[in-house]
Amino acid sequence: MRDFISVHALATGPLAVSVASSPADDLKCNFIAAIREAMAEENLTPTDIARRMGTSRQHVCKILRPDRPCNLSFETIAALARAVRRRVQVIVVPESDPGLFSNGPEPFVET
Repeated sequence: MRDFISVHALATGPLAVSVASSPADDLKCNFIAAIREAMAEENLTPTDIARRMGTSRQHVCKILRPDRPCNLSFETIAALARAVRRRVQVIVVPESDPGLFSNGPEPFVET
């Protein structure tokens, strides 16, 4: 189990859904896929997440839909990550970096 979510990591597997049409949409889709994966690992429902975030289940369900446009603030991103007991890492790299949207090795994380 990872205790961080890397927003540039490309999500794979049954929970990954790609309907992105822009780099920002790619980031959101990958982030939401990582949150859904963590929810599955932790056996959490949208109701559990809503309770932990102090918001409504409907709001959480809206956020978790990768096919709907939704601008996420850093506060919401951090709150979602905390709700699934994760941290968020934002790594800015040059566009020429071949690992930006690849399934390469996990980024180095200092503990």
